[in-house]
Amino acid sequence: MVLISLFFCPAYGAEDEDNVYIIPVKGEITPAMAVFFKEKISEANNRNAKGIIVELTTLGGRVDSAIEMKEAILKSRVPIVVYVEGRAISAGALITIAAPKIIMEPGSHIGSAEPIPYSEKNVAFLRGEFQAAAKRWGRDEKIAQAMVDKNIEVTGLSPKGSLLDIDAETAYQYGYADAVLQDREEVLDYLGFKEMHIIEIVPGPTVRIAQFLTRSDVASFLLAVAFIALLAEFFIQGFGISGIIGIVSLILYFGGGY
Repeated sequence: MVLISLFFCPAYGAEDEDNVYIIPVKGEITPAMAVFFKEKISEANNRNAKGIIVELTTLGGRVDSAIEMKEAILKSRVPIVVYVEGRAISAGALITIAAPKIIMEPGSHIGSAEPIPYSEKNVAFLRGEFQAAAKRWGRDEKIAQAMVDKNIEVTGLSPKGSLLDIDAETAYQYGYADAVLQDREEVLDYLGFKEMHIIEIVPGPTVRIAQFLTRSDVASFLLAVAFIALLAEFFIQGFGISGIIGIVSLILYFGGGY
């Protein structure tokens, strides 16, 4: 059995090396999305995949989750390409800039990453993250910083007092996109992956539920309902429907993160 397994190991390794993973990053950047993303990056690395294509379109989300995803990209042994479909705004811009290669869809755009809540400390921290990501791959650091800090002026792109947000063609002109391509087929052809075995990752039900529960609007709503319901229960004699609503809301709030 040992001899048989050793005989077949090289064959399996060669097959894995012909794999290309396609990982979707769509919607709000949440803790659930960060966990899902890191797991799939790790899986692709363990299988010695040929490449990873991240298909991204997002208006942003949590900074801590975006930083986790950024670090997963930087640590990956398998080369990662981010294909921006539509928009890479705020936290999505950081994830995109962290990739060694960026491809953008015509009409897509990237930038507008001012942190919320706004404070000098938050701006300085996030500006440093963008600068480091840009510097890692030899991109213009000032452009990355201007996406976060409206006080940074980039001549010909963004006046002082305005956040930087650039379209695909401008990104290509300034080195923030390696190519502007229409769809996945063109991306695969451009990268030389067309004849490879494509593994398209689809988030399962658990991931989709967790993604929904950890969205900023849903999580805030659940926490507010739990607080109001438990407060009402405190003033009502006995245990009633408000207590049940409060407990269920707390379970959903903390359960999504778990």
